[in-house]
Amino acid sequence: MRELRLKMIKIMVASLFMMAGMTMAADDTWTAKHTAALNRPREVIYNNDGNEPYLWPKNKPFSIADFLDMRTTPVLGSQVDTVFYCPISSGFGFLSVDIPSADLMLRDLGTVFAGKRNALQDFLDMGTDPVREVVSWCRTNSLEVFVTLRVNDTHDQGTNQRQVGPPYAYPGNALFSPFKIRHPEFLMGSCTNRSPYCSWSAVDFTHAAVRERFFQICRDVCTHYDVDGLDLDFFRHMQLFKSVAWGGTASDEERAMMTALMRRVRIAVDAAGKQRGRPILLSIRVPDSVPFCRDVGIDLERWLREGLVDMVITSGYWRHHPWQYTVDLCQRYNVKCYASLDESRLRKAVAPSLNRQTVATYRARAMAARQAGMQGVMYFNLFSPAKIRAFMYGSPERMRLHDKSYFVSYRGRQKGAGHYVKGAKRYFVLPELSGVAPTKIAPGKACTFPIWIGDDIEALVQADIRPKCELRLDVAVPEGAMLSVMVNGHAITGAEAEGRIQRYPLRLEHLVCGENRLEFTVAEGKALKAVILKDAGIFLTGFPKAD
Repeated sequence: MRELRLKMIKIMVASLFMMAGMTMAADDTWTAKHTAALNRPREVIYNNDGNEPYLWPKNKPFSIADFLDMRTTPVLGSQVDTVFYCPISSGFGFLSVDIPSADLMLRDLGTVFAGKRNALQDFLDMGTDPVREVVSWCRTNSLEVFVTLRVNDTHDQGTNQRQVGPPYAYPGNALFSPFKIRHPEFLMGSCTNRSPYCSWSAVDFTHAAVRERFFQICRDVCTHYDVDGLDLDFFRHMQLFKSVAWGGTASDEERAMMTALMRRVRIAVDAAGKQRGRPILLSIRVPDSVPFCRDVGIDLERWLREGLVDMVITSGYWRHHPWQYTVDLCQRYNVKCYASLDESRLRKAVAPSLNRQTVATYRARAMAARQAGMQGVMYFNLFSPAKIRAFMYGSPERMRLHDKSYFVSYRGRQKGAGHYVKGAKRYFVLPELSGVAPTKIAPGKACTFPIWIGDDIEALVQADIRPKCELRLDVAVPEGAMLSVMVNGHAITGAEAEGRIQRYPLRLEHLVCGENRLEFTVAEGKALKAVILKDAGIFLTGFPKAD
C-alpha cells in the first residue's frame, strides 16, 4: 500500500511539473506577443476626437464611406501608422460606441451647430457604430488602432441644470449625460455652486459607482472590439476628485482608489487580449509632472513601477518640463513614451511671421520631441484631410531636409493648469513666452530662455547643408533703450525691423542640437524704460530640395 501511495505521489508531482512547464511556456509565448505589440513602430499617432457622427451635415446623405472620408481615409499615404479613435466622451459615459455600459449619445446638438445633425442612429440602423467601422478600416489597411476614452471630459459644463427637465429633454447642453442627470451627487458641484477649480460638471472618482462605471466601459470596449489598444486620456480634462476641485490636493486614499481602478482595468485589458489570443496595450495621456499628477490623484510613478500601463503620452494644454523629463521617467520602467502635439491656442496674440499653425512649426515640435528620445508623436485636434497629410510628420529622417520653425513656447497655456489645481505655477520648470505671456526686461537686467532644436546641427555643418537661420523677436523697445541679444553665448547683431518684429541673422554654428539659450539684456540707465519681449522663435529655411 505504501509503495502504491509513493507511486501515485510521484505521478502527481511529475504531472505538476509538466503542467508548470506548460504554463511557463504559455506565459513566455504571451510575453513575447506582448513585447512584439509594444515594440511595433508608431512614429505618428493620429488622435480623432470622434465628433463626425453627431456633427453630420444635414444636407449630406449618410454613408459609411463618407464618414470614413471625413477624417480616416486621409491618413493613407501620410506618416500615420496608429489611429486613436474617441467615441465622443464629452460627458461621462455618454458615448457613440454601442456597448452595454454606455449611454448612447443620440441627441442632436440643436442650434449649437447650425446645419448639423446627429447621424449615430444611421450607424445603428445599419447594425454598426463609428468605432466598429474605424477599427475595420484600420484592419483592412494594416494600421494599428486604439480606442481612446476621455476620462473626465467636461464639454458639457455649459449646461444649465435649472433648465434640464426629465431624462432626454435637454434645453441646456445636449452633451450633459443621462448618468449625470441621474446622479447629481456624483459631480464636483452644480451650475449654481461651481467649484473654484476644475469644472462643476466633472464626476468625482471618490464614488465607487463612478469608478465601477468607468471600469465597465473600459472592459466592454476591449471585449466588444478588435482593438490593438485602449488609451485613457486623463488630460481631457485633468480632474478626478472633488477635494482638488475645492482647493485641496488628492489624498493618499484617493490616489489609492485610482491605482486600484487602474489595476482592475489592466487585468480586464489583459484578459480580453488573452481571450482573443492577441495582446491589447494600455496607454495613458497625462501631464509631464509626477508631482502635478500626484496632487490631482494619479500616482504616476507607481503605475509605471507596477506595470499598469504600456505607453505614456504626455502634454496637452501645457507642458511642465522639457521632453527629456518624460523620456527619463519612462526609460526607468521600460515604458514607451510619446509626445502629444496639440494644436496651438496662440492666435490673435501672435504676429503673423511668428505663426504656430504652420507645417514648419509642427515639424520643429516633432523633431525636438524625437531628438529628446520620444518614440513617436501624437497629433491632437488636427482634423482636415489637408492637415492630416501635410502636418503629421514623425520620422526624423523624413523631416531632416525640411524647413522648421522653433519657438520658446508653442501653446501659451500654462495658466490653464491653474484651472485644475490651486497654485499650479509651482509645478512648472519650463518658462513661458508668447503674446499672452510676455516678459518685461528692466534696465540693467538679463533674461534667459531655453529653446530646443531637433536638427542635428553638427551633421548639417559636416555635410555642408546650410539652411538660412534667423532669430525673430516680437519686442517693444522704447526710444533710447538698448537691447543686447545672445544665442548660446554668441552676440547677435544686424537686426532688420519688420513692424514690431526684429529679424536677426544667425550662423548655423551658433546653434546646437538640443537645448539652446537665448539671453536678452537691457542696458542700464535711470531714464531708460523696460523692454517688453513678447515672443521669440528660430527659423531654419531654404534647405536643399527634399524627397
